[in-house]
Amino acid sequence: MKTTKILLVLALLALIPLTSFAKDIDKATENHGRILKKFIYVLQSQWGTDPAKVSGKSLLLKDFGADSLDFIELIMALEEEFDIDIYDAERDGLTTVNSAVKLIIYKTE
Repeated sequence: MKTTKILLVLALLALIPLTSFAKDIDKATENHGRILKKFIYVLQSQWGTDPAKVSGKSLLLKDFGADSLDFIELIMALEEEFDIDIYDAERDGLTTVNSAVKLIIYKTE
């Protein structure tokens, strides 16, 4: 019974064009990398952050020694750089580099 289900799933998967998935993954990865690079540039220009010390898990305020005014200035710089609006409710969710990059990707798609 399990073998039959596995074979059926494998047969169905063979029908899916994997190349389109690969292209979508490549495009998403490329977009993420491009936005991350621009984000790090803004972070460096605003706060003088060493790009080598930035990781996806870096906490925006704690790890870079920024205060709330610095954070607001960073938000304004990101809005200008990416031509987006970041609302107050969204700012609360921006705690890490990854969360900021994900929001920017969402806003720019």
